[in-house]
Amino acid sequence: MKGYFQLFSKSHIAMLFDWLEQSGELWMHVEFPYSGSSGTWYRLLSLHHVKEVLDSLQESPPIEITIFQDKLFALRGIAGKEILEAASKQITDDEEFTVVELGEGRAFLEWIASDKGLKNLEKILQEVTGRSIAIGLDPTDVTPFDDNWARKNRDCILRISIRTNSLFYEPLVDNPTKYENIISLLTSLK
Repeated sequence: MKGYFQLFSKSHIAMLFDWLEQSGELWMHVEFPYSGSSGTWYRLLSLHHVKEVLDSLQESPPIEITIFQDKLFALRGIAGKEILEAASKQITDDEEFTVVELGEGRAFLEWIASDKGLKNLEKILQEVTGRSIAIGLDPTDVTPFDDNWARKNRDCILRISIRTNSLFYEPLVDNPTKYENIISLLTSLK
């Protein structure tokens, strides 16, 4: 296989193109269920960027790829007093938030912290003063982020899940000529 981008249909690509035109960026969450991690966030600025990241991922199903249309982590700036002041107008003492680092020129976002309340945000910002950050709600933490949620929100997310290794079929790799005609026939149908 040549990467996960090949899972995207022409309709998916057209939709992502329109979303990029509207917002200027896409936010993608990639999770390898059962891996013990909570997934990785990417901020993507072009379709080429989407393809590059997806094709660089280790081919190791199961995998869940979710791309969000809306701009996430909308409060952005350099960690310090100015961003804390802006956050004080948006985050209450009982409101959850996540802080990620916006790396210059890289798609991968470094998770800094998730917590609740303005006082905790102030402590976190003191630890990362001077770094380029974004603050917001992580939809994978604050919603029942499951297949039912994805179906209800299908107009603003694109979600592709592979539960088994359906991308690799050893007999095809061992004897591609056996399947050449049927694959050619089916992939040429419109």
